[in-house]
Amino acid sequence: MLIIIIVCACSVLLLRTSVVLNSPDLCRVAGDLESSLNERPSQLIVRQHVDDPSSVFVECCRREAVDRLREGRLSDAGFTEGPDPGRVTVLREGDVLELSFRGNIEVKTSEEQSSSWSRQFVYNSNLSSLSEELIVGEVSAFAQKALDSYHGYVRLRLVERPYQPPPRVAADHQQSVNNNRKSMAALGGRAVATATDKSLVCEVMLTLPKV
Repeated sequence: MLIIIIVCACSVLLLRTSVVLNSPDLCRVAGDLESSLNERPSQLIVRQHVDDPSSVFVECCRREAVDRLREGRLSDAGFTEGPDPGRVTVLREGDVLELSFRGNIEVKTSEEQSSSWSRQFVYNSNLSSLSEELIVGEVSAFAQKALDSYHGYVRLRLVERPYQPPPRVAADHQQSVNNNRKSMAALGGRAVATATDKSLVCEVMLTLPKV
């Protein structure tokens, strides 16, 4: 058994292998292991109040907590309507994320114009890092005339990821990401946002009835 100690930024990884690994394989294993310790499959939850669709609750939480959140606290508060959760995306502890809206739905605030509303937060899977109850409305009542409701999107973007792996590990990890994307494309799947995607994480479509 071969025991190897690798220092990666602020962490130390102790790897035990039954065979000797060459440098590229060792970097890949170390990178994958460190990523698995920090990455959290998460989803964006957007729910509307049963009595008032303009009252919206938004939360970003771990994938395994989604059903408990929807069937528990949100159901008790009356937030039982709205779209399905956003696609599963991989986030890391400490990621700086931005919540915003686009399309013909915006957050209504005390100000006259709120179309540029956004909110930044630091992701922590053990806390309600993003947990917002908002009042929304249409941007223009004259838009989307052909539709029976107003449509817009709740957006989640990755603004900053504090830690970046060493260049050697990052290169091997990027190659692994590219291979995964090619495999998913061949299967007709949609690529999940990864550590190399610095912008859009996911979007959830939101609708408001025309009164």
